[in-house]
Amino acid sequence: MVNRQESIILLGARGSGKTTVGRSLAQATGRGFIDLDEILVERARLSIAEIFKRYGQPWFRRLESRVLRDGLRAASSRSLIIATGGGVVVRQVNRQWIKRAKYTCVYLKCDAAELHRRVAADASSAMNRPALTAASGIQEVSVLLDQREPHYVALADLVVDVSTLDTSSVVERVLAAVR
Repeated sequence: MVNRQESIILLGARGSGKTTVGRSLAQATGRGFIDLDEILVERARLSIAEIFKRYGQPWFRRLESRVLRDGLRAASSRSLIIATGGGVVVRQVNRQWIKRAKYTCVYLKCDAAELHRRVAADASSAMNRPALTAASGIQEVSVLLDQREPHYVALADLVVDVSTLDTSSVVERVLAAVR
């Protein structure tokens, strides 16, 4: 069920447009916007790739959980648009917190080929984001999507296939669902 008043959490894989759509949604609705990856990078004072390199994925995932918890708390006192990291659904505790928060969760679904194209076209992504599997390219995207999509779907109040949509079309679909 879509909640018209509460905060909106954007879920989806790297490259699905969570940050871009989130900023546009915030502007369209007058809600605040927070990007959990940006907050995480600010707190760590390192890029995500550097965090993985220095401290490893388990340390990163724990920090990601703290940032998620803080973001959900902030959203309890004012209506926000929250862009999550693509892997936030990896930890069960994160999924529980998201479900318990009862904010509208929107899964920005995107096919693996389009995700790969978008990430490959973003020069900063390779510098700032680590490889997450032994595979590379489209294979890595497919593996991660296979692992994470069941969690995205289970948490989602609304699924928007963004594979062929521009940002304004995605925003229109989300707004139509929350009106």
